[in-house]
Amino acid sequence: MANTLISDRAAAGTTAYDLVMRRNFRANQVFSSPMITKVKPTNQTHRGSTVKFWFTADLAANVTPLTENVDVTPQSIGDSSVDVTIAQYGATVGYTDAVLGTDMMEVNMDAAITAANQAVDSYEALARTALTGGTQVEYVGQTAQASITATDILNSTSLLTAVAKLRADNVPSIGDDKYLAIVHPHTSLDLREETGDGAWVTSRNYQDITGINSGFIGTYGGAIFHESSRVAIQADAGATTTDVYQNFVVGPEALAMAYASKVSGEAPSAVVAPVVDKLQRFAAIGWKWYGGFDTLREVSCWRIECASSIGANT
Repeated sequence: MANTLISDRAAAGTTAYDLVMRRNFRANQVFSSPMITKVKPTNQTHRGSTVKFWFTADLAANVTPLTENVDVTPQSIGDSSVDVTIAQYGATVGYTDAVLGTDMMEVNMDAAITAANQAVDSYEALARTALTGGTQVEYVGQTAQASITATDILNSTSLLTAVAKLRADNVPSIGDDKYLAIVHPHTSLDLREETGDGAWVTSRNYQDITGINSGFIGTYGGAIFHESSRVAIQADAGATTTDVYQNFVVGPEALAMAYASKVSGEAPSAVVAPVVDKLQRFAAIGWKWYGGFDTLREVSCWRIECASSIGANT
């Protein structure tokens, strides 16, 4: 008796598919999240393309005694402002009824998730770009970004310097007398590998050995650490093709955010495009946002630019 073999049924054999559309791993929101406090208009005069935030200047201390029979001279109060310009952002993902009717996957659901992910990435990039616009920056081991070499890696001195400058400028903490440090995992590695009495490893050993074993940074040097791959890497921006990482140490109100409340919310919103072609074959789903970010308090943010020992420096 002959047995039926797989080779005998080649015409009927098919490849099976898992009907789950998997996606790439993604970083959580950081720059556009509540982790970094953002000041929004609270008493806006009217709708406009630019929103102006005002600051009143302080007066210098007066330690000169008054003269008994001489009146005082009135002082004037100065002011300054920060302008946040708003603009429209958005995009769509389109698909036809033909692909919707023949594809084994739910193309419309895939399009919705893809558009939502792009909205988050765009919102994050806008907030990060605004924060990077701050003028307070420390170049580890150098005085300019273009001079950073592969050995100018993140260290405790650069971190402690940023924290000291924030405190010297009377920047309030974000809680528990700490600031927020946002560092790339590549630069976090260098900080955790630093040696010496004041290094992170020594400090963590005195606190809790569990933190060392798990690789958790926690708090160190007056800052609460958050690792994120959303920290920008400027490829070949340093000396001899060294990649430069733009880490941050921030206090409250480092950013301002404004949006056109008549047509937009604080964050991007989903939009299902109407089907308007004559045969109703073309559909699209997307996102939009009408707003903007800008640096509000320069003193609340220090950017630490450095290389990494595992960066692409060749």
